[in-house]
Amino acid sequence: MGRGVQGITVYSTRFGDLVKVTIVGRGLAGAWLAHELTSRGVAVRIFDNGHHDTASRVAAGLINPTTGTRPRSAWRSDVLMAHVRTAYANLEKSTGVKALVERKIRRVFRTPDDERLWRIATERGVGVEWQAIGQHTVDGVPMPYGGVEYDGAVVDTNATLMALEAVDGITVEEREVETIELEDSDAVVWCTGWQAANHELWKWLPWQPVKGEIIDAQISGPALTGVYLRGIWVIPATGSAPSKGMQNVRIGSTHTWDDLNAGPTKEARESLVETASILLDRDMVVTAHRAAVRPAMRSKRPVIGRHPACPEHIILNGLGTRGALWAPWAATQLVNHLLDGAPLDPEVNIHRWWGSDV
Repeated sequence: MGRGVQGITVYSTRFGDLVKVTIVGRGLAGAWLAHELTSRGVAVRIFDNGHHDTASRVAAGLINPTTGTRPRSAWRSDVLMAHVRTAYANLEKSTGVKALVERKIRRVFRTPDDERLWRIATERGVGVEWQAIGQHTVDGVPMPYGGVEYDGAVVDTNATLMALEAVDGITVEEREVETIELEDSDAVVWCTGWQAANHELWKWLPWQPVKGEIIDAQISGPALTGVYLRGIWVIPATGSAPSKGMQNVRIGSTHTWDDLNAGPTKEARESLVETASILLDRDMVVTAHRAAVRPAMRSKRPVIGRHPACPEHIILNGLGTRGALWAPWAATQLVNHLLDGAPLDPEVNIHRWWGSDV
């Protein structure tokens, strides 16, 4: 028997000894982890607080292989894009639910200098195959300085959560974290989102939670056939055909680090509407407005692994704005590590932060 943290008892566990695992939190991280564990024959129990305005449920699910105003390949984009397509394709085969839809991503240049920046990024190895868009309109969206188009995808995160629940057959027990009895499991995996930043076990990690707000809207004009990026993103709703000249879209998102109150704000709504109206050059009617706090890290990477002092407590968290992309891969990383002793990617292994001044 090992030492504990604030009354939590710790027992020794070796690789492959996991028979029963408790998962705390069932967002994308917890749901994909449960799926991976059950597929390997591990019994899983899941606790969740039942809150609806979580990052996984509010997320738009955009999968973009590039990042940044000065574009570069997203971290591990080649490996992650391949993994995520396979994971969602397998989920669709098992359930019939099409959660991932391939979408063209069209980055609209803001200034004449953006084309130069994109070509510099290409010379430095930005990892996408792209096509230039000339100075004209696409889907009625004005592109006075042109742009580029490349392949991406959009995941319906709520459909994913429901599909995983159906295929795994695990009944989620709704409880607050503080009320959970942990001693009957071989290990406990914490997938509680940004709230882990306040937990005694995990507050030493380099958390940088960020609040994001998105709006759903109906827009007039020609139907959008892809995702449009320029400071914000505009995503056409999956499976929604335009009706009476109006199309459903999702628009986002904002980034706020100082105010983590989960409620939507008037300022964010007005900013998103104004920016989207300029980008699309058309009228819109807002139909919904939501907000959530993303579990982001200062390292801009997930955090995965056993607690260095309490190894029966494990974390899979820190997915930030890329939960739809990172969750399947991160869950596979953790399960292969726990059951087979496979090494974790060093950039996500929580041991890199133990004892450091974070």
